[in-house]
Amino acid sequence: MKYFFLAILFFASIDLNSQEYVSLVMVDDTITESSDDIFIHGDNIYTMSSTRCQPDAQSCSLLRKFDLNLNPIWSLYFPQTTKSNENGINILNDSTLIVVGRNNSLNIEQAFYHHRVTTGGLVLNSVKHPLPYDLNITYGSYIFNNSIYMYGVAVEDVSASGIDVDALIVTYDLNTDLDSLDYFDYDVNFGVDIYDMQKNSDSTLVFISRRRNFDYLFERDYVIEEIQPNGSRIELYNLLVPDEPGITNAPSLEVLSDGRMVFFKPDETYLNGSKTIRILDKFGNFLHDIILRDEIWPDTKTLYNMSKTSDGGFILCGQYNDRTDLTETTIEFNGMLAKVDSQGDLEWIRQYRHDHNGTGEPTRSFLYDVKELPNGDIVTTGNVKNISSDLWVLKTNSEGCLGDDDCGETT
Repeated sequence: MKYFFLAILFFASIDLNSQEYVSLVMVDDTITESSDDIFIHGDNIYTMSSTRCQPDAQSCSLLRKFDLNLNPIWSLYFPQTTKSNENGINILNDSTLIVVGRNNSLNIEQAFYHHRVTTGGLVLNSVKHPLPYDLNITYGSYIFNNSIYMYGVAVEDVSASGIDVDALIVTYDLNTDLDSLDYFDYDVNFGVDIYDMQKNSDSTLVFISRRRNFDYLFERDYVIEEIQPNGSRIELYNLLVPDEPGITNAPSLEVLSDGRMVFFKPDETYLNGSKTIRILDKFGNFLHDIILRDEIWPDTKTLYNMSKTSDGGFILCGQYNDRTDLTETTIEFNGMLAKVDSQGDLEWIRQYRHDHNGTGEPTRSFLYDVKELPNGDIVTTGNVKNISSDLWVLKTNSEGCLGDDDCGETT
């Protein structure tokens, strides 16, 4: 086990004594490739990054612990594991974290791993979950009814006949230490991704996936399925999106306290710039849409994640194209947060910019995950890229501000 305390490169706060609202960039002796996870437990914040471990620069995971003012407490590498794309941190009880990922890229055998870690930073054990496919990628995980659900994709075959990309769920029973696998096999030239999983009731889970046909670029579905207590799956919702460009848009699923299910997606008018938050009842029936149009979000490049708030609204994070006093060829890419109320009205939108102090030039900035703290403050994480790629964590007030005079562009 290796502990590594990190140097603080950039620190801004309206009150340096309380350090209440903070924009923080952290560097170590590695390259932070992405930081998609925030997990809040008690008086602490945990982030999970994919990074490069030295000296051989192999991919590995880096778990960091902060207090609520973003003061770093400890950091822990997992050299054999690349982090999940999202939702790689769970809590098993009040003192044990479950960290989920997969083999790093230099290992021949591909498997999922989970690690038990105390909140003090001690690794208790690591469990390997071998898989039959050659290439496996974990997208996330969820603990439910004393089982760990690890979901991702597996590439079975890459050949002249096509690509077979199957989604899978590995269910690990914490009582028996046994695995069970559920495959989503739609044959070659078809791919299935599972992006998010949530609790739907005391006995069921729901997850959102996307099916895409590699032979037809614009043919894909968003599907919400429910996992029954006996392990069977029931399709609650299926939406065909014929005009969605590309294959990288990842919907974020939220289940509200009253059972409603919410996710965002590029809608049928995406080529004209609209995005939609879709709200369903707990049975998967359509209720209504919150449409975010370009006249409201003129420069929003990408929405990466969504999180519910205590007032019934949502916070969204992503990337913002800053064209202020710039030509189209010199667009700056800044981190973005936005707040939407329960009726779908935009309350505010903020962009956050970090200038690399080694070059004085702007970075490409991304915010990948966002959570609301119990007191209404907001924590978000991502990374900044210039001559290096570093972890970026921000804590703002409920209005997305770092201070009374810092509610617009943040530098």
